[in-house]
Amino acid sequence: MTRAVFFPVVALALALPAPRAQASVPSTIGAGARSMALARADVADAAPLDAGEQNAASAAEPGVRLRLGYSLAALGLTIDERQAGLDRASGIELGLQAGWRVGTEVTVGLALSGYVPHGHIARVVFRPVSEPQLVRYEAALARTVFDAVAAFSFHGLALGGGLTASLDVEGGGTDFELGQDGGGTRADAATDIELPYRLAPLVAARADLGPVKLGARFAGEQGVGLGLRATAVIALVDNPLDGSTTVRVDGVSGWQPARLAVGARFDLPARFAAHVAFEYSMWSAAPAPVANVDLDVDLRTSPELRQQRYGEAGFVDTFSPRVGLELEGGHAPGPEDWRWVLRAGYALSPTPVPPQRGQASWADATTHVAGAGAALRIGDAAGVDLVAGLGGQLSLLAERTMEKPNPALPFARYQVGGHIVAGALTLEGTWR
Repeated sequence: MTRAVFFPVVALALALPAPRAQASVPSTIGAGARSMALARADVADAAPLDAGEQNAASAAEPGVRLRLGYSLAALGLTIDERQAGLDRASGIELGLQAGWRVGTEVTVGLALSGYVPHGHIARVVFRPVSEPQLVRYEAALARTVFDAVAAFSFHGLALGGGLTASLDVEGGGTDFELGQDGGGTRADAATDIELPYRLAPLVAARADLGPVKLGARFAGEQGVGLGLRATAVIALVDNPLDGSTTVRVDGVSGWQPARLAVGARFDLPARFAAHVAFEYSMWSAAPAPVANVDLDVDLRTSPELRQQRYGEAGFVDTFSPRVGLELEGGHAPGPEDWRWVLRAGYALSPTPVPPQRGQASWADATTHVAGAGAALRIGDAAGVDLVAGLGGQLSLLAERTMEKPNPALPFARYQVGGHIVAGALTLEGTWR
């Protein structure tokens, strides 16, 4: 029965719609120190506090857990061997998970997690499509994200699901008026900005088969939608350039695809555990992740409407293998219980950007990801198990030269490369 229910979840996930949410450091690099160190290979055995990002079914684990964490990613990516000038991504991670036994073999639980970057709620980046831009990293890492999931477990099978909540940027925009009459010069301005919530589905399953655990996870597509208008009206005496200018901008910034991941954990001799995962990312569904711009100018001379539209991004789907290894040590549970864990991981992340042949100049390369980390149980304080975790990750972009067939095209030849260095520190408390 366990296997009969587990595998159809994968088919169900593929059939779900994929509304937009927001990408972040947790969904791109890893949620918490453990997932970062394992290069996000922990799909089949995600920590309960990583349920929102890695596997919602793990929220059914009995106990109450709290987490406070900090993560930092320094982006040393380059275009033509020059720094791309990307801001570092840093922020605070918070998590709460609670699970209860409601029968001999039944547990239920829920998990809430959030990531808040420093300095802003969300970073939005739009630039001309002809300029080289790092589609996977330029805006995707600086996103506020909040996950809420629930799960239940019965006889070794756990099912979970929930939502990712995020914000879009919409509204009437900005109105500015500068005029002159018998009373003198006047100016007026008003701003109307809305931040509507967007929800995306999360679905996951996990099967405990003894020394082997299986897991599957689906998450909807991600991105920040932008829809704004700015209007300026000039009405000055004897000014030949009186008139109005209206700029409308809409598009998607920091888009990431819907992702389906499956994985397994194997218990090995000598207290080793191995993780294997495969993630399929649906990049071919990408819209043009740049702005559509309408510029409507009326200067009493030659009214005109300028429109700039871009076609589909033309990305390709990717298939990313991931592996991880954990080694546990320390004393057996008891009055002097203390434990440590060492972790390492590797992932191969193919690029979704095909060779560029037209006006667009997307910049990306296949990435090799190596992670490492450790955790230490630092004591039992007032009935609370405290565990400190440290994780690090190094991502290296394989140097790639993009050369268009026509040298007259913008950026007919450019080179992509560089690296990303990330780290996370977490402190977790568990009430059992």
